[in-house]
Amino acid sequence: MNVNRDLALYDLESYLFDDVSVRYQRGDDISAFDFFCIIIWKANRAKSKIAKKLMEHGKANLETSVQMLLQDLRTAKEAGDEHGKARMEVLFCKWRFWLPMASAILTVLYPEEFTVYDIRACEQLGGDHEKAGNTSKFEVMWPGYLAFKAAVEAQGEKEMSLRDKDRMLWARSFSGQLKGDIEAGFDKVRRFLMRLPQMPHTELVGLLARAYAADHGKPRKAPDAAERTALADYLGCHEEVRDAVFAVWCQGLDGVTEVEAKDWLAMEFITPCPEGGVPSGNDALEQRATSILRDGQE
Repeated sequence: MNVNRDLALYDLESYLFDDVSVRYQRGDDISAFDFFCIIIWKANRAKSKIAKKLMEHGKANLETSVQMLLQDLRTAKEAGDEHGKARMEVLFCKWRFWLPMASAILTVLYPEEFTVYDIRACEQLGGDHEKAGNTSKFEVMWPGYLAFKAAVEAQGEKEMSLRDKDRMLWARSFSGQLKGDIEAGFDKVRRFLMRLPQMPHTELVGLLARAYAADHGKPRKAPDAAERTALADYLGCHEEVRDAVFAVWCQGLDGVTEVEAKDWLAMEFITPCPEGGVPSGNDALEQRATSILRDGQE
């Protein structure tokens, strides 16, 4: 029994950056246990899928697969690349990690060079940073990630570390979400309805892209049924917003033609505007939230 190690693991982020990261940069081996601590820290729900992905490389066990992946990263480092492009390419192209998880792994192993690509940070930064996470093409993702990283570096005080700037954006998002949840009485649908009119077009595009991907069997985190219904309802009642969002979406379509996207939006996603338009006011909002939740569950 190692009491100190047990206590260190209680604060997983500190364990990763104060222990695992330091050992890796020193050239020491890190185990599959340490590697999966990174996976769990970023997205606990993904650990089984990540394990399956690693085993697809034909190795006998996860420990061997993890060591092979880490060797690929160290070799990429030796190739010399000031922006870490080669390392990201290893995870994204060879090992087939999506950007959020790939960036989390690289942030722990190379904290001075990478920052975690996260939807919370994208929302706080504004702009069109969600595009980088919605593509399977490395040549599209990489410049988008560099732009995201530059935007993170521009936040906060100059002397702050890249990691602290990431933490700051996460905390800002967490605070805003909690305040909104309290205002909405922790009613998820009502909270989503309240946010829709304030969402930037790029965030609406991200929701549409994930809904489209889910409808076509691609691995994206789609809006749930109630959120999907609320979004379809909102776009159906706001033609100008719908047209503007579609125009932005078309700029970053990945493997989808504009005609295919337009047909899906019009025939499969958008719902007709309720008679009288979208209601306003607390009582009407409660009624609409109840209706959307019911429709989304059918």
